[in-house]
Amino acid sequence: MSQSMLLSQQQIIGNESMDHDGDVLAMEFFGDEFEKSLRPSLADKLQVGFLTSDQFTQTNDTEILDIKQMTDTVRTLVEDMATLKRDLQFSKQVLKAAFEEKLQNKAFDLYSKVNDRLRDLQDIHEERVAVVRRSFKQQLQDALVKMASQYKKYYEAKLAGKLTATDSSSTKRKIANLEAQLDQNQSVIQMLEVQIEKLKAELEAQPEQTEIKIDTSELDSMQDQNNSLQAEISQLNDKIDDLTTSLEFREDKIKQLGLEIMEGKTELEKERETTQRLAHQIEELKKKMDNAKMNALQELDRQKLALERDMASKLADNEAVSASAARERAKIVEEMEAKMERRLLEERKKYELKLALEREEAQKKNRAIEDSKSMEKILEQQRHEIQVLKMRLIKSQKQWEKKFAILRASLHALKDESYIRLQLQKQAATLKYASISYGPEGPSQSPTNQQSPSAQGKAKPYLPSAKPLPTIKKGSKGFTAKRTNTIPSGIGTDPFSADEEEYEEVEDGFVPLPPKPNVGDFMPPIGS
Repeated sequence: MSQSMLLSQQQIIGNESMDHDGDVLAMEFFGDEFEKSLRPSLADKLQVGFLTSDQFTQTNDTEILDIKQMTDTVRTLVEDMATLKRDLQFSKQVLKAAFEEKLQNKAFDLYSKVNDRLRDLQDIHEERVAVVRRSFKQQLQDALVKMASQYKKYYEAKLAGKLTATDSSSTKRKIANLEAQLDQNQSVIQMLEVQIEKLKAELEAQPEQTEIKIDTSELDSMQDQNNSLQAEISQLNDKIDDLTTSLEFREDKIKQLGLEIMEGKTELEKERETTQRLAHQIEELKKKMDNAKMNALQELDRQKLALERDMASKLADNEAVSASAARERAKIVEEMEAKMERRLLEERKKYELKLALEREEAQKKNRAIEDSKSMEKILEQQRHEIQVLKMRLIKSQKQWEKKFAILRASLHALKDESYIRLQLQKQAATLKYASISYGPEGPSQSPTNQQSPSAQGKAKPYLPSAKPLPTIKKGSKGFTAKRTNTIPSGIGTDPFSADEEEYEEVEDGFVPLPPKPNVGDFMPPIGS
């Protein structure tokens, strides 16, 4: 096996040596001239046309090394240009990302500051509103207390003025007139005592008692009318209370609207200040962006100059590459300008939208002010209506007070008359033929006391001393009113009566009248 391998190797070596020897022999046989004839020079076939070369190349064998070096240099320059493009694109993206990051950080800081400031202002505003509400509530409570005390003092003074006595001068004149009338009535009373005794005798003979009927239909109708008027007064009071409640509610609503208007004004001022501040910040951002743009342009110019200086030494004839790079840079600048313009347009649209919202808020607040003015007019009308109703109520109360005073006086007069008639019917008159004579003493100057001289010399019959009647007191305690005291006449005499509201009862300095009976005292006083 090894021997066969050795034999094969020796054969191969022998064949190679034979081939080499054959080549050498061929070269020695043909020579250099034959070799040159087989490889003709390209320059020998140079043909020049009319305008351009007819051959695909005019390169000599001596120029191949220079072309190789130039090809390597161009390849290196192309690679450097691609590297520079990548670096430029990367630096542009880095600058853009850094700018956007700084812009976002600045916007976030501004947003957080504005929110913090707005939160602080809102807290201050809520605190001030709470203070104002507490102060107005305290003022309202103080005003209500003051109003209640004033109303109480006013009505106490008014009631006290109703219960006070009349003027001293008019009272003295009335007292003098009443003294004269009382003296005159005293003589009539003395004359009636005789008739009383006579009536007593007649009543003993005829003990039947006549019933005194008092027509109370008018009193019942007046009582019904009083009840209806009281119901009407209660309805008017309820209506006044409802109107007062609605008035207070509307006043509260007006105050609330005023507070809301004030809040809206303050918010509008704040929004205006915020808008101005944002506009100022937008201007500053525009300036910063312009500065950044100028800086970027300057940086691009510097890079352009550096690239041009670098490329001038390497690529003198490569104008197309530099032109394309310039176009790309111009395109980048145009894209940045377009982005800036779009951003400015978006900011402008946002600002115009905010201004439109502010105008709508101002219109809403103006409408609220007009509504509050109309509510104030309605409140003034309702106040006027309340005042008219109050005046009507006061007037009707005064009228019915006067009517009930007159009715009570008439009722007391009827009770007194019925009491006197009953007392006179119970007594019996014992003197039939009694003559009446008057003595010279006494303050009265009535015509009965003035006698002729012939009558003074005659004998005078003896009459027992007549005691005056006890005082008939007022019908209701705590109420002073004028009323008529009617004294009935006896049998065979003319009736004696006084007009209504002619005498005013005064206790001091007068002879007391008989006491008032308990029967018939059913009418409650007006003041109760």
